[in-house]
Amino acid sequence: MIKKFLGTVAFLTIIPVNKKYQTELKDSVIFFPLVGLLIGCILLLVYRTINTFLQKSIIDIIIVLISVIITGGLHIDGFSDTIDGICSNKNKNEILKIMDDSRIGVMGTIGIFFLLIFKYILLNNLTENTINSALLLMPTLGRYNMIFSGKISLPIKQTGLGNIFITNIRNIDLIITTIYTLIITVLLLKQHGLILFLTTILLTTLITKYLTNKIGGMTGDCFGTVNEITEIFVLFYFVLLIQ
Repeated sequence: MIKKFLGTVAFLTIIPVNKKYQTELKDSVIFFPLVGLLIGCILLLVYRTINTFLQKSIIDIIIVLISVIITGGLHIDGFSDTIDGICSNKNKNEILKIMDDSRIGVMGTIGIFFLLIFKYILLNNLTENTINSALLLMPTLGRYNMIFSGKISLPIKQTGLGNIFITNIRNIDLIITTIYTLIITVLLLKQHGLILFLTTILLTTLITKYLTNKIGGMTGDCFGTVNEITEIFVLFYFVLLIQ
């Protein structure tokens, strides 16, 4: 189990892990939210370490930067590709071609800009009472909802990361990750935890249905989009409802 967890860490982050621990995606899915929690712990450790000698505005910029770097830009890249495709006003096939293009377009660039700005502003509006839980749950729920989205969707392509991801999510994977992610969320937020957990699932369902109607299914880029939007929503929930 530890080897599979380390393999998931290697897949989702740039944290150096021995190649012998690299594993197939089917063995990694169940650990996605736990790796998200690990990322949250790293963000929280950094925040608490530099909190004593830097202003909050600077700390929040650093946290946003680390959250991107630690994943190697994996999810934010998918987000920008999806924005480029969806905002092109093309047909399904043209949208998929745009999303497959490794070059980032104008709309994708704008999307990343506003995504990072929103994360910074929301982090900057968190109080000391909420920052711990927010930093832990933001990446945890983001990775969980990638699994949930994958389970309720269909792949567009016969090959590619999206297809591999979707076809390797078993019912037991969703059940186990749902149970332990819900426990983590409720332990940190009590009654707010259940509300937050359910609302992120609702949001993910809407995003998944929208993208499926738009392009006929889900790709790896789409799951990156689910993660990023979920993270924004989690921070927004804390700012709006938890003080």
